[in-house]
Amino acid sequence: MERCGRRGRCGLALALALAGCTATVSQRNGVDVEGEILGGDRQVIWLKVHDGPGAPKVVTVERAEIASIDHPGNVGFWIGLPLAVAGVPGFLMGLDHEPKEGDSPGGRWIVLGFGLALGVTAVMPSIFGLTTWIDSRLDAAPPDEPPVSVQIAPGALQVRW
Repeated sequence: MERCGRRGRCGLALALALAGCTATVSQRNGVDVEGEILGGDRQVIWLKVHDGPGAPKVVTVERAEIASIDHPGNVGFWIGLPLAVAGVPGFLMGLDHEPKEGDSPGGRWIVLGFGLALGVTAVMPSIFGLTTWIDSRLDAAPPDEPPVSVQIAPGALQVRW
């Protein structure tokens, strides 16, 4: 049982470590460029690429040549979110746990503490993943266009009393 728990924790740590902070920019010609998105303008985006030993270099990719961008952070978010949600029932069970005769006096606090620890610990990768993903999306967006836009037709919102 202890080995399974240790493997699970190691697997989670490995998955979060591999998630990283680099985006993968797939170009129409089939070449992928992996790096941190620094920003861009209407025609290009700039990526900081670590190609082997030495200082990183800045690579320019034409926006017209970009087929897709896999932004970092989504893996950490999707790993942490279910674990955070899994901690809620444990926490609630601890709140509602009525000790029975023969139960250890700390049983309620063990269940409560486990649920709280799982939920709080799992929220951290979710927050890190979400903020990393949002930062990458904002850095890749052209300066005059928000990465997410909402368009409302004129006159669509009218308040009448």
